[in-house]
Amino acid sequence: MVTPQMKFAHLDKTREENLHALETELGCLLVALEPAVQLAQLSIEQKKRIQEIEGELGLVLVAYEHIRTESPGVTAKSSERLAQLSEQQIKRLQKAEEEMKLTLLAYPLRG
Repeated sequence: MVTPQMKFAHLDKTREENLHALETELGCLLVALEPAVQLAQLSIEQKKRIQEIEGELGLVLVAYEHIRTESPGVTAKSSERLAQLSEQQIKRLQKAEEEMKLTLLAYPLRG
């Protein structure tokens, strides 16, 4: 499965507060990500052609454009390890992802 590129999510005050509350609840740091793509603006001809191809292949196609992903001052180290969450914490994190419409990564708190 191909995953679209992700970028750091821009959170409004409510979503930021929800994220901080979830960090406290789970006892770890969270990073919120969102897809770095937007739907392409297609001409009528392009839309018709895509629909033809969808019919031929029996698939649904989505045309999107890459969004430039620059997050100055934010870096992720490959040496960072994800938090070891319990089954209950994982379920809570997944519920929060659904509610916030974001992908969340959990990292251990640094002592």
